Amino acid sequence: MKSTRKHSSNNLFLIELIISILFLSIVSSICVQLFYGGFRNRIDARQKNHAQELLINTGETLEGTDGKAESFAAEFPDRPAETDSLDTEHLEYYYDNKWNPSGKEHAAYILELNFGTTTWKKVCHFKLYRVDGQLIHQQILTFPVPYKEVVS
Repeated sequence: MKSTRKHSSNNLFLIELIISILFLSIVSSICVQLFYGGFRNRIDARQKNHAQELLINTGETLEGTDGKAESFAAEFPDRPAETDSLDTEHLEYYYDNKWNPSGKEHAAYILELNFGTTTWKKVCHFKLYRVDGQLIHQQILTFPVPYKEVVS
């Protein structure tokens, strides 16, 4: 009879151990998901912050130029990508993972700017996306052409 009691207490201990391991594995998987979610939120916030900085720089540069891609590229702090295209109203800027200007081969982010200027307004279509195609931000910037530029 003693052996039966000892055997049943061992079974109870093993069941408790299995339940404890199961509980710890469930809690640890939840923790991993929470940490990964926080990590993704941090990356998304960083991307949106840089998108806002680029948008502000683009707007200020557009406001201070005549609204054409050539004059914009001369004033914007980063160099546009070299292009063989005859499209003079389109600029692309490439940035690496640390948001430093880079070439197309090392790019993680692409800033596309499409310009359109009329007699009365300067327009720029701003589009920032990751190399994998995920859109981060897009917006249309419009500024009136100053009166002195319209008259001359």
